Amino acid sequence: MRRCACVEYSSLSAANAYTGNGREHQEEAEFLGYDWIHNSQLYEMDVIWNLPGYGPIPNAQPIRVTFRPYSPRRGSLDVASSVWTNKEGEVKAVEQPAYAIYDTANLVPAYERYFSSLQPHIEDWIFARIREDEVASLTYAEVVRMRTVNGSKALDLAMRLQCLSVVSQGYGSVWSNNIPGIRQYDYRRLGSSDYEAYDRKAYDRPLPGAITHQMDVAAVKYLRKLEKLFVKELTTLIFKPKIKPWYELFLAFYVIFWNLKYIHHGAHDYIKSKNGTVSAP
Repeated sequence: MRRCACVEYSSLSAANAYTGNGREHQEEAEFLGYDWIHNSQLYEMDVIWNLPGYGPIPNAQPIRVTFRPYSPRRGSLDVASSVWTNKEGEVKAVEQPAYAIYDTANLVPAYERYFSSLQPHIEDWIFARIREDEVASLTYAEVVRMRTVNGSKALDLAMRLQCLSVVSQGYGSVWSNNIPGIRQYDYRRLGSSDYEAYDRKAYDRPLPGAITHQMDVAAVKYLRKLEKLFVKELTTLIFKPKIKPWYELFLAFYVIFWNLKYIHHGAHDYIKSKNGTVSAP
């Protein structure tokens, strides 16, 4: 059976990009079950997503989720939004109430629609991030040109994977003002962190830990879907008879390898931030 050279990308990206699943000791990301509080109501919460080291995605409206309170049965894993070690070696923790998204089946397609609609704004963040790297800037400009001129599915999927990896290194904040028990923290007083999602340098209302994990799982499921499409498209291009589209393939692999470098860097910083905590990898 013919195998595309990029098949290894799937396991590498999934293993490194979605660090939140390690906290729940999951090798494969899946939604967890919760003991919903008897006769408890369903509530709605608006969540704004932040890009790493930047803040809210420009021009983005919040995504609305329906949540329900539950009885914790896994100790701090159910209530702690985050636990990390700052650059001074101090262990820091922020906690929120035991809330979880109730309808996870609808969360996955909602997640896909939401972040697909924000693709142009996330790409702008990427281009701003690499503007000091002349080779990367010129190459990504060619990716965008070829995607537009040739309608390249491979380049479009490569950029979608890139943007989803950026999203995975970001974090959600509670945008609604009327959610009972939600606390606001001054991250500047918590000290600097190697991991950008913990280095917010502002007041913020972090998501409850369970909702953070559920958003991570939705991201992984979307990633798996994109990866399968990307591998299928690359396989078609690589084994195309006669003249191969080598330039298109070069651009696609450039994006993917740049993305792997970005993911590796983020995973390394995440591991450093967990050193000395009970959730250390």
